[in-house]
Amino acid sequence: MRAPEAHIATKLGIAKNTLSKYFAAELEAGQQEAKLQVGTFILDSILGRGGIRDDRARATLAIFYAKTRMGWKETSIHRHGEAPPDTDAALEALTRGLDGIAARKGEEAAIAASDGGAEGSAEMRVEAVGKAGATIASG
Repeated sequence: MRAPEAHIATKLGIAKNTLSKYFAAELEAGQQEAKLQVGTFILDSILGRGGIRDDRARATLAIFYAKTRMGWKETSIHRHGEAPPDTDAALEALTRGLDGIAARKGEEAAIAASDGGAEGSAEMRVEAVGKAGATIASG
């Protein structure tokens, strides 16, 4: 974020070489101060402490910061020749799991009812619903 030294030298009425020779420390300090201010603005904006208020812009800025300052990168995974996931098998496994939960809930309700459990009218029953599995209904 350095202003062109030739422009600064012209504004001061001195040669660029003179500026570089006698004001190198000031030029470096100015550059570091500018970086600090920009970095503070970026972090304050990302963290919602001022600066940019638009959430989408803040998210974009956070991604930019992560990529440029934290070494993050976007990657794509291309799996050639691999079969797509078996959604039918996943659905069957999920259904079996839900059926097991429903059965346990039904057993708990039956035990509670036979013990004269609290709130006898709040029994639970298990209703089978075709191939989709079982659901729990209060009744």
